[in-house]
Amino acid sequence: GKVNAEDYEPQSLQVLHTVLQAVHDTYSDVRVIITCRHDVPIAAPYVVHKASLSALRDAELAKKLKRMTGFQQATPAHRAQAITLADGNPRLLEWLDQVLLNPQIAVDELFARLQAEALRFREAILLQALVDAQSRAVRRVIALTALYRVPVPLLAIETLSADAQTQHHLAQAVQVGLVEQSEEQGQAHYFVSSLLDTALAGELQDSERETLQATAAQALQGLWQEHLDENKDAEILRLSLLGKQYNLAADSTSRLAFEMSVQCRWREAEKICTKILENLEDSRVLTTLAQVQ
Repeated sequence: GKVNAEDYEPQSLQVLHTVLQAVHDTYSDVRVIITCRHDVPIAAPYVVHKASLSALRDAELAKKLKRMTGFQQATPAHRAQAITLADGNPRLLEWLDQVLLNPQIAVDELFARLQAEALRFREAILLQALVDAQSRAVRRVIALTALYRVPVPLLAIETLSADAQTQHHLAQAVQVGLVEQSEEQGQAHYFVSSLLDTALAGELQDSERETLQATAAQALQGLWQEHLDENKDAEILRLSLLGKQYNLAADSTSRLAFEMSVQCRWREAEKICTKILENLEDSRVLTTLAQVQ
């Protein structure tokens, strides 16, 4: 398995320790990979081998820079500064490339700010600069896409947007690296990393967020009802709870808890049943809860 533990919180560590305990207690040959920008405290008896991802240097760096238009067009001074600021980090290099391509960004001012910050804080500053450089319409479409925590098809985003140019705005966001595009079953899917949460914080009004989350849950239920799996049901459940669509949440809970019980994941099944029952008394969820307790 792979656990992304970036910006972890105590409850995240508890989940991780539970996973490690299960692997340890069952003598499983499963191995866990943890990716994180920070050191993750792991208590005995669990053992974690720590390895740093190598930065791009020399020939690898030169090869990557050769394919980056912004670096190729930049002045020698800006190019040298950007290379120093990225310090071999591939993701920073890609975002700096987009900065160098955007005439709306004051490069000298931005680079001065980046130089004053530690490497781990440069991502946030770069992302904020790239987001701020987009039009209001593009920023809103990115924020709407970010309501989902899994890749979703275009229709799921268009359902939330009244803008007829939504697909065009998405294409712009993909081009500058703020939205990730992938293919699933021959269909384009879009995803926004949680790294952008801070940069996008003010793009949606608090008063509209709950309604949008409810609409998003309903959209996914309609789009995925013939091809549901655990990850899709979990996303529908998350959005349903945020959007206070409790009947829809009960549907997802019932399916998820049943699948978990089949896999002997009793505690997980009990937890999600208990959570939905705090808001809605549903006979299917009550029956499932009785079965797993």
